[in-house]
Amino acid sequence: MMTKAKTVKIKVFRFDPSVDQKPYYDEFNVPYDKDETILGVLHYIRENCDSSLAYRDSCETGCCAICSVRINGRVGLACKVKMLEENMVLEPVKKDKVLRDLAMI
Repeated sequence: MMTKAKTVKIKVFRFDPSVDQKPYYDEFNVPYDKDETILGVLHYIRENCDSSLAYRDSCETGCCAICSVRINGRVGLACKVKMLEENMVLEPVKKDKVLRDLAMI
């Protein structure tokens, strides 16, 4: 018998100051993988759900900190923090410095 793959609901902060009057949140269902990083989750969303999602990444080794985001209210490096088995909210570290979505100035 096949079992249904577990998914996690990811709520992502969205804001494009050139078109949006105020920020909002989009929700995505992502397959759960205990070994996947938050950056991997963001890549999955951009590649499979919404190609317009904006975020920053660079070294993917935890050295540059450009991928810093709030994960359920706590700041972490998206390239280092592992995906949680529970629903997650991803937000920029500073909402007043947003270029677009999770990408900050």
